[in-house]
Amino acid sequence: MFTTLIGVYELERLVSAASVRVIDCRFDLADVDAGRRQYQQAHVPGAVYADLERDLSGDIKTGRGRHPLPSTDEMNAVFSRLGIDARQQVVF
Repeated sequence: MFTTLIGVYELERLVSAASVRVIDCRFDLADVDAGRRQYQQAHVPGAVYADLERDLSGDIKTGRGRHPLPSTDEMNAVFSRLGIDARQQVVF
């Protein structure tokens, strides 16, 4: 059974399971490319990178904050590109 938060040891045990997709979403507001660089240097085996600004945020509109959620269609397209489907447990 999965819980909302897991530790590194549980992640290590799960990372090789086909039903688990690991998404690395490190991000630094002061250096927007830092997370991708860090991912390229080292990441959990099998993890894919999702960029906060390019992948996980929608268009900025007044009153919705700096990184508003994307539309459902946009998020579905991102999930598909990242290899996420309804049969998988996702770890961010």
